[in-house]
Amino acid sequence: CLSQSNLYYTNGGLYLPVWLIKTGAVHIYKDMCSTGVYLTGKNISKEKADIEVKAYIQNTQNTPANVVLKHTVTGPDDKQCAVFEAKAEIAAEATQAVTAQAAISNPQLWEIKKGNLYTVKTDVVVDGKITDTLTERTGFRTVKMENGCFMVNGKELLARGVCKHQQGEHQWNAMTDKDLLEEMNGMIDLGCNAIRLAHY
Repeated sequence: CLSQSNLYYTNGGLYLPVWLIKTGAVHIYKDMCSTGVYLTGKNISKEKADIEVKAYIQNTQNTPANVVLKHTVTGPDDKQCAVFEAKAEIAAEATQAVTAQAAISNPQLWEIKKGNLYTVKTDVVVDGKITDTLTERTGFRTVKMENGCFMVNGKELLARGVCKHQQGEHQWNAMTDKDLLEEMNGMIDLGCNAIRLAHY
């Protein structure tokens, strides 16, 4: 128990949601506390964008496994825009990164006031059976500094933001989704377009 002289009180117990995840023997490995699936946009323009999917696959069996990773991409309009796959042999009791890439035509770019998000569903298939499935979301946008200006998709953006702690006046750290949404709406009302999530 830390003393009350700390900057913040230290509380115990669970105050965020907890999930128990059940998978097959060959599954997506939760790499470095992530979901284990990494999405990277490349060569982004209004005409085309490439999406790279890198998934960490773990084989807990004592024999090698031939794996097919099937990726299905759905656009912000809920229409399927790409299906692609990668094959790999995962050694017994090993974890391996498997990477695949596909092109998306005429991508709807992510913007501050128009958060166009693409959904990527990854199925792990072994011997024709799905042993694990994971869904992630991502957006396509370019970010760079140009002549001292911060540019998003080639347009200047002045970032106005706040530093937000995961704490409320009455509920302390145990904030609900409703509490967080109320705070987000308040920040939008203030004209914020950027948030620093402090310490978390």
